[in-house]
Amino acid sequence: MLKTTPDPFGPKPDPFGLPANFTLPKPEEIDASAAKAEQLHAAFSTLGDDIEARISKRGEELLANYSDGLAGLGMSPAEMAAVNKANEARVEKETTRFREGLLEHLGNNLNDQLRQLSEVKERVDGFLRVYPSPQALLGTQHLADPARTQYQNVLAHAGHAQLQTMARLAISTNNRALAAAVQTRIDTLPRDDRPFAAAEFAEKIVGTEWKKFKMAADKVNHAYQSVVNRQIELKKGKPFAHGRLTAALRAKAIADAEGTGE
Repeated sequence: MLKTTPDPFGPKPDPFGLPANFTLPKPEEIDASAAKAEQLHAAFSTLGDDIEARISKRGEELLANYSDGLAGLGMSPAEMAAVNKANEARVEKETTRFREGLLEHLGNNLNDQLRQLSEVKERVDGFLRVYPSPQALLGTQHLADPARTQYQNVLAHAGHAQLQTMARLAISTNNRALAAAVQTRIDTLPRDDRPFAAAEFAEKIVGTEWKKFKMAADKVNHAYQSVVNRQIELKKGKPFAHGRLTAALRAKAIADAEGTGE
C-alpha cells in the first residue's frame, strides 16, 4: 500500500482546536445558548411528531382504500390473508415514497433548525476549548489588572507557608486577582514541591462558575445530538434504538448533575 504524505500547500489543522473565525462568547451568553438549544430541540421534536402523524395518517388512508376494494369479492380466508399481506406491502412502499417527498418538501426547515443548533454548539464547544477546566478559567482572571501583577511580584519567591496563607485569603475574600497570582506561582513549582494542588485551589475559586458553563454545554450537546438522532429516525421511518438509549443516558446525567434526577 502506498503511503501518502500531507500536502505542504494544503490547509493546516488549527493547533488550538477552535472553529474558524471563532469569537469567544461572554459568560452570560452561555446560559442563553443552552436555552436557545433547548427551544430549537423542542421545536424540532414538535415538527418531527407532526411529520410522523401525517405519514401515519396517509398509511391508514391507503390501507383503508385497499380494504374497501375487497368488500363483496367472496374470497376465502386464505385468499383474503394473502391479499391483505400484499396490500400492506404496497402501503409500506407508498408511505415510504410519501415520507421521502414530505421530508424533501420540509428539508429547508429541518436543515435550518439543525444549522442553528450546530452554530450554538460550535460556540459553547469553543468556549470550553478556551476554558477546559477551572484552572484554565482562573488563569485568565484579571489579566490586565495591575493588582494581579503586584500580587505576582510579591509572590515571585513565596514559599509554602506564604502561598498557603495567600490561598486561604483569596478563598475567604473571593479575591480572584490574588487567586490567579497564587496559581501562577504554584505553576512555577515542581509538581512534587507544591503545598497544594492547583486544580483543587482553582475549584475552590471558580469551580461553581465553571460547572455552570459545563452544564450549559452538556445541555447544548444533548439537544444537538437528539435532533441529529431524530433526523435519522425521520429518514429511516423507525426508532433509532442506540440513539434513544444514549439520549436517555445523557438526559439522566444532566438531571443527576442538576440534582433533579430520581
